[in-house]
Amino acid sequence: PGHAVLPASLIGAREEDARSRLEQLGMTVGEVLQQNSADRPAGEVLKVSPPVGSDVAAGTKVVLTVSTGQMTVPNLVGLSESAAVAAVTRAGLKSRVQFGFSSLRAGTVFRQSPAANSSVSPGSEVTLSVSSTPAKLSPTSSPSSSPSSSPSGSAKQPRG
Repeated sequence: PGHAVLPASLIGAREEDARSRLEQLGMTVGEVLQQNSADRPAGEVLKVSPPVGSDVAAGTKVVLTVSTGQMTVPNLVGLSESAAVAAVTRAGLKSRVQFGFSSLRAGTVFRQSPAANSSVSPGSEVTLSVSSTPAKLSPTSSPSSSPSSSPSGSAKQPRG
């Protein structure tokens, strides 16, 4: 009578629901840990400790790990532009590429904003600073300074 099995239905439940389910089983919530999760909404239980299926004594404190609704920005510095853009897209984020001078090989990401391992909302924009060669940008004109440029996307970089 003083035992219960932690139900699998705790995973994916809202924190409040998991809490009341545990109380019905005679358990209490020990602590609530926050974890970034790209695909789970904020407040959803990602895992419990002891794990679901465990036979635990009444009064056991169960640790809930709950989604922050945020996601972690991948580390993109050192990747090629195409690999970095693909990684950003895979992570569920948007990328914006800008070019600048660095000691890295042309076409390589040398800076990103927000930084790697930052927490951001899904769909946030990550700015990638990509190393360019002197041939790509002439020092006398910058693309934003010519008001006569057509709005048809002439500033787009070639896909490579």
